[in-house]
Amino acid sequence: MTIKLLILSLATVFATAAHASVISATVGAVDDTFSVDFDGSVDGNPQPGLTSMAVFTVDAIAYDNVADTTTWDFTIALTNNSSDPITDSRVSGLAFDTNPDANIPESSVSGGGFTDVVGDGSLPTLGGTYEICLTSGPSCQGGGGIGPSFGTTVGIMLSLAFEGNITSLTLDNFA
Repeated sequence: MTIKLLILSLATVFATAAHASVISATVGAVDDTFSVDFDGSVDGNPQPGLTSMAVFTVDAIAYDNVADTTTWDFTIALTNNSSDPITDSRVSGLAFDTNPDANIPESSVSGGGFTDVVGDGSLPTLGGTYEICLTSGPSCQGGGGIGPSFGTTVGIMLSLAFEGNITSLTLDNFA
């Protein structure tokens, strides 16, 4: 049986925390790295061969003592490593939570077609909400032809802003 998936949006293809290899990651220094492997689903049903991986690397941590804010800069290598029976797919978004909570208006993303950091995003097909969604529009739904297509990797630059002097950061609830 061959499943042909064209361009799939976040609303239809997503990995839940239950399907991610890393449920929680705590970082505290430049060059800290972790990866998250995702299994994909269509309308809530797991799809064999529909997989992706995100590798997060901390590039910089900067505290501004005047504004009392900390900025964490990440490089994310987002790979669509789907395989047989999948013949075409796209990863069009990435979502997760942080502790402490990020200041979304002061955060930014670029690369791989991703242009927006959206806060408190809802993914109806997963029945959950996420503090941070990386996408190319004003909602967490993804789509728009962004992200890595079948067998490719995109580089994403993410800058997350936080109030206070944040020396350790936990990311979890990946989707």
